[in-house]
Amino acid sequence: MRWLEFHDSELVSVVHDDESATLLLRGYVHRWELEATGWTGTGWSQQVHVTVRAATVQITVPPACEQRPDIWDGTLRCSSVSRKNLIPLPFDADGDIFLSLDLVDGRTVKVNGTGVHVEPHGEAILIEGLDDELRPPDAV
Repeated sequence: MRWLEFHDSELVSVVHDDESATLLLRGYVHRWELEATGWTGTGWSQQVHVTVRAATVQITVPPACEQRPDIWDGTLRCSSVSRKNLIPLPFDADGDIFLSLDLVDGRTVKVNGTGVHVEPHGEAILIEGLDDELRPPDAV
């Protein structure tokens, strides 16, 4: 079971066209596996694409901002669920979507749309083991 953690991820780019907005993240991805001895968690760095359909994008930049790509916090709300900081991978939802990313430099990225697809891409690089208290409560 894999999860994207917004905190500790980096916003690499935002590409917006007439049909969608795609946010490319250098994601911090949790992997959780249930083994005979219990849950084992690991943290990985992996590219993650967040595509919002029929999107509008707003980026707020505070004055004298030294731009850094690190994400401090994030929320994804859709008609069926609200996710704070952790999103199962892959993730798909239709209906009204609101994504908010707060970056450590004070910038805020807000995206509204009518559907979302979140999926990891490419090779994942192992960073560390994770303590059990970091396991998402709905990881079963």
